[in-house]
Amino acid sequence: MQTQEIPMPTPVPRILVNSLPKSGTHLLTRCVELLGYREYFTQRGWRAKLAEKLGWGVPKLLNYRQAQLSYKVSAPNQPQPIAIGALSPFYVNCPTAHYWLRSIPAHFYISGHIPYTLELAEILAQLQFRHVLIVRDPRAVLVSQLQHILDSGDKTGMGIHFLHQDMIRLTPQQQLDFLLQGGVAKQAGLTVQDFRTVYSSMLAWRDAPGCLLVKFEDLVGEQGGGSAQQQQATVAQIAEHCGQAMPDQTRIEQIYSTQSRTFRSGKISSWQAALTATQVAQVNTYCAPLRRAAGYE
Repeated sequence: MQTQEIPMPTPVPRILVNSLPKSGTHLLTRCVELLGYREYFTQRGWRAKLAEKLGWGVPKLLNYRQAQLSYKVSAPNQPQPIAIGALSPFYVNCPTAHYWLRSIPAHFYISGHIPYTLELAEILAQLQFRHVLIVRDPRAVLVSQLQHILDSGDKTGMGIHFLHQDMIRLTPQQQLDFLLQGGVAKQAGLTVQDFRTVYSSMLAWRDAPGCLLVKFEDLVGEQGGGSAQQQQATVAQIAEHCGQAMPDQTRIEQIYSTQSRTFRSGKISSWQAALTATQVAQVNTYCAPLRRAAGYE
């Protein structure tokens, strides 16, 4: 007698919301929440918070600061191949990254700023994560990052950025040049990568299986200077990638919000207003290869 095979239940995916800082992280997390996922950052129980205080918990966010606070080197002889954070990456080993991601409950998402590595791509595939990366016009990212660093601890409510003390000592032109060229941040005690390397390290995810790349300009909608039709099409892509039903138009219109922890203007072309004409020309020239690589005209 032939035994009937019992189908296994389909795993409920967890989501990695990935971005370069100031690329539209809040837009993407709002979209993911409309699809029914909850943010790990705000929904952690007391056990997770206690574990974090003891130094062996899962980071709130997968960025440089939180990874550094949560990381314990349990296998110091192993290589540390996985970069967390893009401006100045913090490296962790594969078992640690696997443990962090495995600990995210079903129906939850965790957001981060994580450059491409083959090792992390394999871990995400093993754990059946859905991975969505949002990118933005590199010129807007650059300028928004600069303003965020200078304003941190004042308007953002997210604490002082690790580059704040170094940047406020520079002239406006030196501040821009530092982000473009990279260098040593003496106050932070870190080496910062040049912006071309930073942006390219995130864009490299577009060729990774299982990663859906979307653009800020396509998701922001009419309130941010985009298109309602393109926003709806992008939400449909994300919903399909995550295996969820498409939300109705009324809910899609809620994606744009000024309530983000790090919201500034949320507009597609607002970056130019923060620079002089000479600096606009400098940024346009520097970012032209990055814009072509990312599919911007």
